[in-house]
Amino acid sequence: ELFDESPVAIWEEDWSPIKQMLDDLARGGVKDWRGYFHSHRDQLKTAYDLAKVIEISLATVDLYRKESKEELLRMSTAAVVIDEELDAFLEIVLAFLAGRMTFDIEAKDMAGDGSEIIVRRRVVIPPKHRVDWSRVIYAIEDVTERARAEGQLRQAQKMEAVGQLTGGVAHDFNNLLAVIQGNAQLLAHKEGSDASLTDAILRATARGAELTRRLLAFSRHQPLRPQVIDLGALVSGMSPMLTRTLGATIEIKIAAAPDLWTASADPGQVENAVLNLALNARDAMPEGGKLTIECQNARLDETGAARKQEAAAGDYVVLAVSDTGWGMSAEVLEHVFEPFFTTKAVGQGSGLGLSMIYGFAQQSGGHVTIYSEEGQGTTVKLYLARAEGASQSEETRQSAGIPEGRGEVVMVIEDDDDVRAMAGEMLEAMGYRVVAAADVACARSELERGEKVDLVLLDVVLPGGTSGPEFAEEVQASHPDLPIIFMSGYPAEAAKHNGFLGSDQVLLSKPFQMEQLAKALREALD
Repeated sequence: ELFDESPVAIWEEDWSPIKQMLDDLARGGVKDWRGYFHSHRDQLKTAYDLAKVIEISLATVDLYRKESKEELLRMSTAAVVIDEELDAFLEIVLAFLAGRMTFDIEAKDMAGDGSEIIVRRRVVIPPKHRVDWSRVIYAIEDVTERARAEGQLRQAQKMEAVGQLTGGVAHDFNNLLAVIQGNAQLLAHKEGSDASLTDAILRATARGAELTRRLLAFSRHQPLRPQVIDLGALVSGMSPMLTRTLGATIEIKIAAAPDLWTASADPGQVENAVLNLALNARDAMPEGGKLTIECQNARLDETGAARKQEAAAGDYVVLAVSDTGWGMSAEVLEHVFEPFFTTKAVGQGSGLGLSMIYGFAQQSGGHVTIYSEEGQGTTVKLYLARAEGASQSEETRQSAGIPEGRGEVVMVIEDDDDVRAMAGEMLEAMGYRVVAAADVACARSELERGEKVDLVLLDVVLPGGTSGPEFAEEVQASHPDLPIIFMSGYPAEAAKHNGFLGSDQVLLSKPFQMEQLAKALREALD
């Protein structure tokens, strides 16, 4: 009872077959265990598979999101072992071989629903089992949220530190520029001076001043003139300029919500942001493509604000700029807002466009996010604070109540752990049952097993080579009456404009509100 009711997840195994295998290898001459297993990865996997599970506590079943011990055992036997899990196993083995009988390690693992989690393990061999390793006990803690929060904090601290450094450099550089520019202007007015030389100096100082202005924008030290603006009208007014700038090969679509709130921002900086994003999109679509600019209302609650890291809860007007260009890798996305970071060739970009937008958004009390998939394009969302003192017709209307579910089963297919968990929590709170899948392969196996599903909620872009729309076609071939709702980091208009979805397909644009999800579900199911 103590074992099963312990709040700590406990997993007990027999490692004597592993110890026997290691003893055989040692007799065969293996001494450098790390080097051996790095070059014989298959042998490491063989050793990993030799562990025999003896007992699992109920807390472990909950941690790995399964219904019973038997189901967890089946999952652990059939699961694909990720590299991080094998690496963690190797570190434990090396510690035991070195004589350490207690070892702490943090590593990635796979939960029963296919999502990746981060767990901290204390691994112990009790004293009377240290010769043959016949008992190895894991005490396991799920630290996924803590690790994610620490990562977000490190990123915020890094950006803050870079911003402070950048601001200091920009201020000092401005002082130097003032001296150079002032003396060049004095020289230009002296008799006998060479105008071509002073003009070159003045042109260089003008470029330097523009550079410092962008650096100050990133460090949030630029002077702003916030006004109440109609974002939809402002962007529509830029349409002729964007058409001339981007050229005939890029199709532009601008859309604004009919009940769009007014925003509080510096209109000049908003125009600069739109132009910068449009130019980035053009560079990502050298052979042409589609650019979609949308203006929408968004309300972030405390949970949504936490997911946006530095955004405060409240009402925002969102400017979303989407393209059908090359897209970016996860590695590139980690650095896109840093000053001077660019993927363009030398001389083709300073790497300050997105960093300037980041600083402007932060200084304006808003936020900026970026969503991109390689080969699928990019969406940048600029969150601007809703203007205070909006007219009565614009005030938040009380919800008439969230439509409840009636026990229907909703399959959620989403590779992002946070979004999948959030959608599942929303659905369960509304009275639906949830079947979660991290990719198409998991979803397909659930359906093939005959799992009862009343509706599919799936992401447009999914890993594994099959997109959301492609899987939807596959599902509807065998289940023609099964309703399907898409969700995407791309705004709805952009997804349809870019050809991801048909005009009659339902799409929820992330982040979506509980009311939006509830309404879409009831409309589809009823």
